[in-house]
Amino acid sequence: METRPEHPVFLTPELRVNIFGLADRETQSRCARVCSLWSNDALNELWKDLESPIPLLSILAPLTDDYERAFTRSITPKDWRRFYQYSERVRYLTVETDTVSKLSSSLLLTISRDRRTPSLTPRLIELYLSSHNDSNALQLSAIFMDESLKRLIVRLPNDEPFNLNFFQEIVYRTPKLETLGIHMLFSMGTFGESLSTLIRDLNSLRKLTIPLFSFTSTIAEAAATLPQLNTIEFEHRRSCSSGNLKDMDEFSPVLPNGAFHLLTSLSVGIGLKELNNFISTGAMPNLTRLGIYSRELETSRAVFDFIVCASRFVLQLKSFTLDLIPEHAADMVEAEDALGLTNGEGVELDIVTLATLLPIRDLKHLTVFYFSYHRPLRLTNADVSTLLKDWTKLEKLSLNNEPIIFEKPMLSLDILPHIISICPKLVYLDFYVDCVDLPPRRLVDFIDVLPGRLEKFNLGVSPKGDMLYPLALYLSKILGPKCLVYANTSWFRYIDDVMSSKRGASFNNRIWNNEKQEEFNKIMTVLRAELNEERKAAEGLVKRVQELEKEVEDLTSTMRLLRKRIGVTELRDYPFRSMVDIRIIFSTLSSVLLFQITFLGRNIKRFTCLALKFLILVVLRLACIFRSP
Repeated sequence: METRPEHPVFLTPELRVNIFGLADRETQSRCARVCSLWSNDALNELWKDLESPIPLLSILAPLTDDYERAFTRSITPKDWRRFYQYSERVRYLTVETDTVSKLSSSLLLTISRDRRTPSLTPRLIELYLSSHNDSNALQLSAIFMDESLKRLIVRLPNDEPFNLNFFQEIVYRTPKLETLGIHMLFSMGTFGESLSTLIRDLNSLRKLTIPLFSFTSTIAEAAATLPQLNTIEFEHRRSCSSGNLKDMDEFSPVLPNGAFHLLTSLSVGIGLKELNNFISTGAMPNLTRLGIYSRELETSRAVFDFIVCASRFVLQLKSFTLDLIPEHAADMVEAEDALGLTNGEGVELDIVTLATLLPIRDLKHLTVFYFSYHRPLRLTNADVSTLLKDWTKLEKLSLNNEPIIFEKPMLSLDILPHIISICPKLVYLDFYVDCVDLPPRRLVDFIDVLPGRLEKFNLGVSPKGDMLYPLALYLSKILGPKCLVYANTSWFRYIDDVMSSKRGASFNNRIWNNEKQEEFNKIMTVLRAELNEERKAAEGLVKRVQELEKEVEDLTSTMRLLRKRIGVTELRDYPFRSMVDIRIIFSTLSSVLLFQITFLGRNIKRFTCLALKFLILVVLRLACIFRSP
């Protein structure tokens, strides 16, 4: 007899799907066998994402364990019905061509000939095809494409040339494709025309991902014709190639009217001079995210001209990234000498200052700004305050925290409280700053935690010294209790060159390895716990003061009521103002009382009432004297 779970959580489909989605595959398989209520949802999660097509093909019939895998028996219509019950659940599929190449030709022929529908996976959303050295296997993997496919990522074989008919298969099989990613390890020039034809024929394409230095004039002209394209970017991973720099020697696309009218995000590797001409055409009026990764050494004049151009033609920009550190960092100083940027002895003649970056303030909607340069920026604390003035919407800020060439920073940590106060929405921050010369301890004690939203603070290669406690003490006073402080770089493209150069020794002293990071985190945890206790004690004192002030207010109100009852006017109208006046009043009152008691026997009761009334007046006056500051 079938049993059903009675807990209301498992009777709610949305909650049930979320729970199954967090489980591992073994648990999902067991849940699918609990009851019919769980079975469908658990199977959907189990078959939703496949890292290989082998489990799916095994549903048709068992496979042999030979080098070329084949079916152990013939396929019946019943097998196909069972196959589609599971294949329609697949949403994400990864196909390694090494796996496809091990499938026998008879197996592929059986699938192609006997399948009941044109599509093997009718509800597939994303397909990742990876080919290393076998272009024929890449061609065979096209059988998993169908018109429901929305995202296709292809890693082309390392050996060139490969069969360019594969691009025609993509156009024919995936007419509704919205995202296309191309990864390759060879030059774009060998098949640039074929790829541009593929891009031009994908009318539904919304997002294009290509290697860093692969956005050539031909590709740009093809992408400009797509009516729904809104994103062009490169894949930022170690396993992906950056393309060939020679492909970008001449970037001068001819764009039609209305080109890139829906483009909102552009991340490419182009020189600033060429990109100036590209942007100044006004072809991207709705651009909100711009990322530039230069392939050559850029001067401060080129940086200034590009920022001015961006502030004129892309006014809706919200995210702006300028990564101007070339690929080969080991030859940086020699390249500067060749361009005349240094005097031959390593003394720089061309520097980035406040005047270089100041035009960026014209981008009123900017919330993210990343800037990296091979030398430290010549910015003082006052310059940073000027640059960020009225920039209240800023959420992420990076001011070159990892220059290749190390010099003494001009910024000090004193600027950190000002940045947090100027930019209250800031969640990420990094800059190249002096972490050795810290404020004196007596000044640090007066600093309090700022009410900012900062979550991450990256010191990069800033000089920090060997002692972590002074730095942790200062930062724990400024940053919130949940802000993560760390020191690392993103130089994965040229880290080997840096480590092998003369700067390798000093580089090791500037970043934190795992042990040093853990030590710093422990110090910050202890200091933050102490600050938290002090803060709680201070809050208790403040609460007690507030209670005392409330009691004083209550006593004052009571005194006012008493004055009204005895008919006394405001005490400030009475002539006595000092303790001498009070003593005179008390001595006179005592003499009068003694005279009345001795000689006025019958009227003593009435006089005593008058005396008590006057005595209360004196007491109230005394209270006012002692309460006054």
